[in-house]
Amino acid sequence: MTIEISWIPGLVGGLTAMIPGSIVFAPAVLGRTWMKELGLTEEMCRQQVGSSKLSAALPVLLTLVTMVVTALVMSIIANAAGAAGVAEHLVIALFCSWLMIAATLVLVFFERRSWALPGISAINHLGSCAAIGVVLGLFHANPR
Repeated sequence: MTIEISWIPGLVGGLTAMIPGSIVFAPAVLGRTWMKELGLTEEMCRQQVGSSKLSAALPVLLTLVTMVVTALVMSIIANAAGAAGVAEHLVIALFCSWLMIAATLVLVFFERRSWALPGISAINHLGSCAAIGVVLGLFHANPR
């Protein structure tokens, strides 16, 4: 078996996957609900950002690395499946998002957590994976 990684589409997809999260977690969208569920306030978040540029940037950098790796893995799956075009890549991306959502749901089932956090995460996972799928599909738009 040969593993084909689409490096450039994967890197671009990983970067693009950050856009839905920046929208979903914006305070005016679902960010305030997310903070409330975690017991945070906007002031606490501002203090963390002000305390150290590294401490504020680290979660974003780690998320970026995670999304790039996710996009590269999705490119392997799409290449193995012979996906061509946006629609086929989007289907694969949505299947991959279900795996992320399912893992998050376990926290609700066994730890009796609120449904709000997994719901917000699910929206983010769907958006991020869909963004990756679209990017991978645009790079592989010609049917084979």
